[in-house]
Amino acid sequence: MKQLNSAYGDKIKIIFRHMPLESIHPNARPASIASICAQKQEKFWPMHDKLFANQQDLNEGNYKAWGKELGLDAAAFEACLKDESGEVSKIVDKDLNLAQKIGVNSTPTFFVNGKKVAGALGFDQFKALIDQELAN
Repeated sequence: MKQLNSAYGDKIKIIFRHMPLESIHPNARPASIASICAQKQEKFWPMHDKLFANQQDLNEGNYKAWGKELGLDAAAFEACLKDESGEVSKIVDKDLNLAQKIGVNSTPTFFVNGKKVAGALGFDQFKALIDQELAN
């Protein structure tokens, strides 16, 4: 994502949606919630990167530690993690419903100008796809 942002700037728009695969990863939903809570303090991508770099260590204690590392307001972040109102869970559910509606059944899945790309691709592959779309 960083390479794409550097290469294309405002020529592209990256939208992230949550699709926690809870059946195979029980910590996926809490990780999604942690990233949304970080987003509320404009730290989505740094938290996203922490979560993906530490997939074997996903737990509430680490979310809090990573939040502190990223300079998040600890009280606000921790309150958000509790999600007592269910507001954050509703965001995750909305993303999951959208994924089902548009036929996404695996992660990662990307859409480049509406074209579905399932699986992780390298920068050069994404660049070729994006360049082709920008040329059209």
